[in-house]
Amino acid sequence: MPYANVRERMLHGTLTTWYENGLMRTKEDYLGGQRHGELLTYYPDGNLKRRDQFVNGRSGVGTCYGPNGAPIPYFAYEQLPLYPGGDAGLIDELTRSLRVNISLTELDALRLECFRKYKMVPGTLNFKVLVELALAEDGRITNAQVVDSMTKILNRAALQSVAKLKRQFRPARRDGQVVASRFVVPITYSVQMQEPYLRGLPPRTR
Repeated sequence: MPYANVRERMLHGTLTTWYENGLMRTKEDYLGGQRHGELLTYYPDGNLKRRDQFVNGRSGVGTCYGPNGAPIPYFAYEQLPLYPGGDAGLIDELTRSLRVNISLTELDALRLECFRKYKMVPGTLNFKVLVELALAEDGRITNAQVVDSMTKILNRAALQSVAKLKRQFRPARRDGQVVASRFVVPITYSVQMQEPYLRGLPPRTR
């Protein structure tokens, strides 16, 4: 695995993997952390499985082959995990759940933070929490952690919202095989600042 920067895990050059029988399994070209160049994968007997050409991380439609060497319908090398309803449905469910899971004490603290840190006047301020999800090969969430947040006040409620997701993901695939995966989902919370609160009175509603 050739790296331009090992600490940041920035791949640069040709990455190869091999079967135990000594035959090549994959050959991938990278430039500054992005796929750039040829991607080849092989069956254990050495027959070519797929050929893709990447330019700055993007690929066109390549060619896929069956075990007998005959062309088969093309499928993307990397297929991201999918939540029923798509990304929009996932973010909407998490956002609605976050509004329920945040406590009144946390909400008061968030409004106070808005007033002190952002000199907030009556209006709306949006806070974003980025949560990384780790998915098993069957699509179950095995771990969730906050990787970036505009305020720590929302972190607990954001993780609780992830834990309460009602449906299971369709797992990610690489070269047609299901794999464990990680990805980051943004959750946004809109804070409503109220005139009574700005006069020093506690807010009574969300």
